[in-house]
Amino acid sequence: MSLYPLYRPEEQPSLTGLVRQLLNNVSELIQQHIELTKTEIKLEAQRLSKAALFGLVAFVFLMVLLVCIGALGTILLESYTPLTWVGSATVMTVLYLGLLIVFGVLCLKQLQSAKQVLDEAHSEVPQDSESAYQ
Repeated sequence: MSLYPLYRPEEQPSLTGLVRQLLNNVSELIQQHIELTKTEIKLEAQRLSKAALFGLVAFVFLMVLLVCIGALGTILLESYTPLTWVGSATVMTVLYLGLLIVFGVLCLKQLQSAKQVLDEAHSEVPQDSESAYQ
């Protein structure tokens, strides 16, 4: 019984042929792994971009709502306090600036977290992956 059942005894591969075949298989496996990693990074970036778009739409709706609440607040402050409409608008502007600062800080933290995830994923992929394993 032969050690290489796929080959006829006179066609058994040499050691260098087996090593060359092994290196080719390893190289192909590495290339496939690199392509898989690139695909995973692209999918993660698409997911993050969809989340960012959803956040932007929600932000626009929030701004419209805040403008309506601001107008209502200004009218109510003017009606029930001795402030004029300028004073009422100033109070509402200060409140909005405070909310904007809090919202901005929260958004920056989320963006830094997303950037860190992408940087970690990017560092796992070799920069010159195409020529490194050929």
